[in-house]
Amino acid sequence: MNYKPTGDRVVLELLPQDDMTSGGIILPDSAKASLHLHAKVLAVGPGKRSPEGKYIPSGYEVGQKVLLGRIRGIVLKQPSELNPASITLTDADEILAIVTE
Repeated sequence: MNYKPTGDRVVLELLPQDDMTSGGIILPDSAKASLHLHAKVLAVGPGKRSPEGKYIPSGYEVGQKVLLGRIRGIVLKQPSELNPASITLTDADEILAIVTE
């Protein structure tokens, strides 16, 4: 199923989180919940509307990796055994940073 977000919204695929810190400490699920989330941008809406009615683009592109605080959007697809990816629709304002490598 394909989603085309409207307004200033983005569709994100949440990337799997590490189960262990770089120091070798295994993280319980309760600790993982407090970590920031990494995601991949799957689709981007046209942007916010200005008072003149023109779209102001959000500045995100499909394929970018981004950092999120908490997801307050809508879960479109739950992870499963066969496909561990979770797909979420959220406002572009929820994105904290673009991850560059």
